[in-house]
Amino acid sequence: MADDEPTRVPLLAVVYKTQTQTLGAAYLEDGTTLRYCEVADTEFHMLRSLKFELNPDLIIAPANADAVWLAQLGSSSRGADAETLLDDADPAVDEADPDGEAGTIPVQLGKSRDFSASSAAKRLVLLMHGRAQDDDQLQLTERESLIRLEHQLPREQEQAWRAVGGLLAHLQKEDAGQLSISTLAPHALDKVMRIAPEVLLSLNIFVDRHHPSVHGGKSRDAFSLWSLFNNTSSKPGEKLLRSWFARPSLDLEVLSQRQESIAFVISRQELLPQWKTLAKKIKDVRGLRASFDRGGLLLADYKAALSTAACAIHMRDMLLAAEASAERLHVMARLASVGSTELAELSNMIFGIVDFEASGRKDERAAKHICVKENVHPQLDDLRQSCAGMQNVLTSTAQEERARLERHSLMPQYALDDQLYVVFITQLGFMLKMPMPEVRPEEAEYVERDFEAAGLALQFHEEGEGFFKTAKCASLDDKYGDILSRMRDLESHLVRHLELQVLASLSELLDAQSVLAELDCILALATAAIEHKLVRPRVVDGAQLDLKGAWHPLLHAAQQLVPNDCRLCAPGEPEAADRMLLLTGPNASGKTVYLRMVGITCFLAHIGSFVPAESATVGLTDAIFTRMVSRESTLANASAFMADLTQMSNMMRHSTRRSLCLVDEFGKGTNAQDGISFLYACLRHFLDRGRECPRLLACTHYTELLELPELVDRPGLSLWTMQVMLEKKTEADDTLDDVIFLYRAIPGRSEGSFAYHCAAAANVPRAVIDRAVQVSRLRDAGEPVHAMDRSEADAASERRRLAARDELLSGFLEFDFRTRRAGEFYVAHAACVDTLRQPATARAGGAFC
Repeated sequence: MADDEPTRVPLLAVVYKTQTQTLGAAYLEDGTTLRYCEVADTEFHMLRSLKFELNPDLIIAPANADAVWLAQLGSSSRGADAETLLDDADPAVDEADPDGEAGTIPVQLGKSRDFSASSAAKRLVLLMHGRAQDDDQLQLTERESLIRLEHQLPREQEQAWRAVGGLLAHLQKEDAGQLSISTLAPHALDKVMRIAPEVLLSLNIFVDRHHPSVHGGKSRDAFSLWSLFNNTSSKPGEKLLRSWFARPSLDLEVLSQRQESIAFVISRQELLPQWKTLAKKIKDVRGLRASFDRGGLLLADYKAALSTAACAIHMRDMLLAAEASAERLHVMARLASVGSTELAELSNMIFGIVDFEASGRKDERAAKHICVKENVHPQLDDLRQSCAGMQNVLTSTAQEERARLERHSLMPQYALDDQLYVVFITQLGFMLKMPMPEVRPEEAEYVERDFEAAGLALQFHEEGEGFFKTAKCASLDDKYGDILSRMRDLESHLVRHLELQVLASLSELLDAQSVLAELDCILALATAAIEHKLVRPRVVDGAQLDLKGAWHPLLHAAQQLVPNDCRLCAPGEPEAADRMLLLTGPNASGKTVYLRMVGITCFLAHIGSFVPAESATVGLTDAIFTRMVSRESTLANASAFMADLTQMSNMMRHSTRRSLCLVDEFGKGTNAQDGISFLYACLRHFLDRGRECPRLLACTHYTELLELPELVDRPGLSLWTMQVMLEKKTEADDTLDDVIFLYRAIPGRSEGSFAYHCAAAANVPRAVIDRAVQVSRLRDAGEPVHAMDRSEADAASERRRLAARDELLSGFLEFDFRTRRAGEFYVAHAACVDTLRQPATARAGGAFC
């Protein structure tokens, strides 16, 4: 195989969740390495990328998968013709292989229950547990195997778990006991930053606010980076922007094009309101094929097609008037490539044929009938004209029938002027409608004779009304009986022809929607840049990270702005210099916010957005790892510290020199000594990598680490702290010192945690704070901690005992037992021994009380 040929794998398992538009995939590499991935895939770009990159011999998917998504795979579980589905797929699918092989990858649908997270967990545990039993150096229980699995494949990646389950189910059926998996690793997405769900939560990129009803409901976006930047005007634009946020890019060309487009929009910001108003016309046209397959396009489909086509034409005209070139606005090149002539003809055709007002009436909408405008078809206009004159015909016929019955000697007396009508009932035709008399059983025969004599043939009656056929009604049936059916048939024929025209232009509509959605995203990011005074970052192919005057955008929205700097792996410096920043500082001084600020700035640069800083240079970052948010789970047997260890494990195993790692207070969930040891070992692990050490920012309260020369003196580590202003009180003033947090990171070391000031700010009772201060001072001085309510006599007794203990200890150290007898020591210190033998106060001692 040539070097430029795509890697080929025998089997690829894929799943897709339509609600969240998330793709999960799994495949077996080299027979023993199982790789997985989960990524947002709004327009199936990642699916096509995986097909091209892996070029599998077979694709397996769940049988209950969505038909539109299955069309991108080349098969459908609905029994549709595969060739038809492939014709409707994006042309980019066939670009993967010039010979057309990518479009003909066979697809096999498996049982839906095999594609589940629980199925994957059971199968993987059995495989790993069985392998562990054969390994003398690694003996794991099934529960320990499950915990280890969740370290390698986070439980939050549900679609990846589902794909793994389907893959293993298929492999175990095919291989029958020959399956052996030694490694479980993520698939490295080409030119896409790897970012786990917990990272999105840690950096407040997406934050769901659950529905307040106890009965549940769809969650809404809470205040987050996404809600701050989501200024899109259309649903397709919002979906595309969300995919940018879920899948940051590593393509420098793409990022440069987005930044240049944002810069152009900002330079024409006086036109921004007009562009955003027009962008509201962008509709989702991807469901047109599905509607057609279900029986025909609906009124909403025609509205979406017309609105999108017209929006593409008007938007291009507005951008040309604003002197937008393909160099300054990348979407102009794509917009110019969309067939404007075809879209104009399509929009004119839809607007000229479909009567949106008539089709939107309640009865027509309920029947899903599309009405055709006048002057579209001569025969339809003639039928409508005849139908319009039908009311006059019915009125005159009713008058003639009334007069005929009055002339008839057997005219029913109950048929009054305002109670006789000629009506038309579908499939029954025209009939005379008038009230039925109240007839006693013995009179029924005579009444029937009256009806027959008057030429009235009773068809049926309901609610006191009788419906009769007459000679006049029969003649109306012959002349007008099927006029409505003929009108509907002719309209359906015209609409069906229009449907075919719309489907013939579906590729142009989809291209127009795609480019307009991208433009909507550019307008949204430009709006955010203007509102929050963001600047264009310089994204480079390197590992450096240089931020000047950066701030947290969510705090800027809350009017709490404090800019900070961050400089790691600066160009021109040794590769190992300043790859790690260890941040210490008081509680509530802004350490976590600083870490999130760096992470968010790096993240925004990789979606092509402007960033919150005075200036920023960001090297391409292949992944962002965090240890910031711990979520306990009783069902998963995961404590807070176990969750912390899982995140650190992923960070150490998968980070590279291009990764960004953010570690916040690691080790606080366990014994302090163990926590310090773990944090020290982790930091040393990263520093020992040398040039391969990722860019890492860690904050901690374990200032004991600053006393370890083997850590703080290592090259590549810089020590920073959060700046505070401290106003000392006099000795006569027993209140706490005044502390002002400046929320600014500077080189240096922390002077203390100032936990008592935080307690005071949290309105903790003053007595509790005073006691905490007292206990801290006693322990720092090495003195015992006593109960607060002991008497003065107890205190005096304890002081005597402590003095006797010190005297006895010093005497013992000075006594020469080699030349003197032990009895002499006892006699000399008998008083001290007597004092110590006295009963001690019940609550005196060295324990906390």
